[in-house]
Amino acid sequence: MRLDKETSRILKDLVRLSAVGMELAVSIVIGLGIGLFIDKKLHSSPWGMLAFLSSEL
Repeated sequence: MRLDKETSRILKDLVRLSAVGMELAVSIVIGLGIGLFIDKKLHSSPWGMLAFLSSEL
């Protein structure tokens, strides 16, 4: 099935926007994981989590 140029452009834009959303979500989850790990090892709750979450935003 062939798509016309306008539909193809819209689909490419949607893919790019969804990739940005996924990158944001993944970076938050990674920052949360690192922060919780540091808090557990250094007994510094909640400062490690807050530091790594704020660095992602």
